[in-house]
Amino acid sequence: MPIGRVIRRSVETHLALGDRLAQVEADMREVRGLHSEIKASLSEIAEFIARRERDYRLALAGNDRDVAEEIFAGDVMDEVRTYDDEDVPFDDEDAR
Repeated sequence: MPIGRVIRRSVETHLALGDRLAQVEADMREVRGLHSEIKASLSEIAEFIARRERDYRLALAGNDRDVAEEIFAGDVMDEVRTYDDEDVPFDDEDAR
């Protein structure tokens, strides 16, 4: 194989690997961003659960069973953040 062809293939391979590496780095940045969003969401959920548990324990400690039952089995949807359709990461309506 002529040396010119070897050099040309080496340069093409190097450029192709550089493009692939740039794509992998972009993908890794995206995954890191998603990871941060997931951690923030989990923190919100943990705080919500801790508040509900605290309220439940306080109600039980005060012998207020009606309040405790309302906290335990009550409708918590008012305290849960609502999302618009564009915020939900599903393309398919059935997947929701």
